[in-house]
Amino acid sequence: MMTLLIGKGLRNKKAGGFTLIELIIVVGIVLVSLTLSMPAFRGVYQNSLIKNATRELAHSLAYARDLAILEGISYEVNFDVYESRYSISSVPDSMVIKQMTSVVKRSFVYNYLPENVDFARLSNQKITFYPNGSSEDFFIYLQDNKNNIYAVTIKGVYSQIKTFDYDYD
Repeated sequence: MMTLLIGKGLRNKKAGGFTLIELIIVVGIVLVSLTLSMPAFRGVYQNSLIKNATRELAHSLAYARDLAILEGISYEVNFDVYESRYSISSVPDSMVIKQMTSVVKRSFVYNYLPENVDFARLSNQKITFYPNGSSEDFFIYLQDNKNNIYAVTIKGVYSQIKTFDYDYD
């Protein structure tokens, strides 16, 4: 503490800042508010998992469609509901089978859904994208452990892929 000589006597000049008690009270308030808000953060995190899984699935479907157009052969996306995964693989064309003695089916992309996100409903176990970019109509519902449901739909003629939040109401 600093003392100054002013006028007739000595006077204490108080240094600026916070006391230890004030700092402890502020830290306590911050900790209590963080503790109370943690469940809300967990809900936001869980909701982001299913949203990201839906977007990733839609991108994988678009990738398979684009490969079919680019390479001029059919590609399919197979869904394994028991393992919560899906894969993209090429489908040998009937013309290719006639020209080749052995046909190799290329399967190269395996994606797993995040933990606590599963396939809720599928219109089929696989979807095929043809070289002209078309496919059959298709839908997939993903559901998390909080019963949030997101859907991916494909309209066959142009293989238009859409994602949306599915609401029961």
